[in-house]
Amino acid sequence: MNLFQQAKIALSRSNADKKHPFRYCHLSTLSEEYPETRMVVNRKVDQDLTVFVFTDSRTAKVQQLQQNNKASMVFYHPKKRMQIRMKGTVVLINETHPDYTSYLNQLKQSPSLRDYTTLQPPGSSLTTPNVLHGTTLYFMALLFKPLLLDILLLDREGHNRCTYTRRGTEWIEQRLVP
Repeated sequence: MNLFQQAKIALSRSNADKKHPFRYCHLSTLSEEYPETRMVVNRKVDQDLTVFVFTDSRTAKVQQLQQNNKASMVFYHPKKRMQIRMKGTVVLINETHPDYTSYLNQLKQSPSLRDYTTLQPPGSSLTTPNVLHGTTLYFMALLFKPLLLDILLLDREGHNRCTYTRRGTEWIEQRLVP
């Protein structure tokens, strides 16, 4: 089984297993001065490897993605010693998008709905001793569509690394020196 197949299986398993190491991953965007990286929750990975993430619509990452929709993601599985780096573009799904309601319904099934109702935007200085919540929902879904995968498998008998570039519906493999 090649690295692409191994990675795809592991990413798919993260859909069903909330304790899977790929459930939490890094998302990097570009600000005006520096790359910005943060942990996000991988809500789902589709068959075409689109990664779904939920966020507060007032976050810096949303503003950055509105300016430049290019982003990177990194997943790491410590037991398999597998790293998956992805480069791609992000589609912002807000209330004007036809699929918004289906993502919102997924969120309503989870206990994290309240996280999207803070009165102050994420990252702002607290003006009260505690975080205050309102009734307005600041929810947005992000669809990360990978164009390039860089997969590294660390092994005592020899590391293995390949990139996979999307061309239409195909992924073109290029073996690399680890």
